Amino acid sequence: MAILSALSSSISFFAHKLLIRLLQRTISFVLFIKHTFTPPPPPNLIKSHLHNLPTWLYLPPSLTTNTTDKPTPTPSKPPQTHPLLITIHGGGCILGTPSFDADFCNFLTTTHPIITAAITHRKYPTVPFPTPIFDCLDQIKAIINDSTLPIDRENVFLCGWSSGGSMALGCCKLLRREGVDVKGVVLFYPPLDALSRHRLAPPPPGERLMVFLSRWIQSGYLYGVDPEDTMLVSPGRVGMAKSGLLDEGAPKWVWMGMAEFDILRGEEEEFCTKVEEEGGIVEKVLVKGAHHAFKREDLRGDVRKEVEKAYQSVGEWVDMVATMSKGK
Repeated sequence: MAILSALSSSISFFAHKLLIRLLQRTISFVLFIKHTFTPPPPPNLIKSHLHNLPTWLYLPPSLTTNTTDKPTPTPSKPPQTHPLLITIHGGGCILGTPSFDADFCNFLTTTHPIITAAITHRKYPTVPFPTPIFDCLDQIKAIINDSTLPIDRENVFLCGWSSGGSMALGCCKLLRREGVDVKGVVLFYPPLDALSRHRLAPPPPGERLMVFLSRWIQSGYLYGVDPEDTMLVSPGRVGMAKSGLLDEGAPKWVWMGMAEFDILRGEEEEFCTKVEEEGGIVEKVLVKGAHHAFKREDLRGDVRKEVEKAYQSVGEWVDMVATMSKGK
């Protein structure tokens, strides 16, 4: 019986991976068609780090010069440094490229004096947990240490969307262990606590399929992993943090973007409350009418305007935090 049980489990796990690869190829084809007709804003620079993972860099207008023979701006050599925001896309650790965050990065750099970098990671099931997180960590360190970029290294911010938000917070904690303090973190609808009681509630209208797919993907990606791991699996879990979230490496400054109709909203609210109780400073933005995984380029009407306000809020918040840091 034990042999049959093990065989059944192995077959089930293999089928899970096979279906995920099919899902990856299907969605990648759909995105290819989408970007063929509506290409994302091109970056000013593309750099490649470990495992040939590309980093898309967007520079504010003050750092670029237009030339007649090159349609894409080329970096100049300014003496002034600028805050850096590194963003990690969503996609449940099975999907995503830097192009996922291109519209956001381009918006931020064209409206505020901020350098943005969109990074990516290798995907499950090609690599297991927690490899994608450490891929992001390696790229973050490479960007921060890149002497060719005019970065204000006292004002480095991490940003993440959905699963990328959880990874961004986990990277903040890992960086703290290495003596690197991130100034602040920007989180869009992140899953922060794998054991949150809020996930037991029925999904909001229009969220059922996404919640089902998310749980199905995570059942393979996090197979055999302790959900109480407050470093990488549940970096925002408030009940298990022995010494507090800020002591574990969560930044003092937090910007949280939440969707009105999102099953994760409850755990995000709890995380913000805990950070504030520990002395952190939190900026919360609730995007009304939005569902999980909202992006400006995918929306129209009032919800699109609300998302654009949220993007603008991020830029103003980064400016404010960086200015306060310099004024010390």
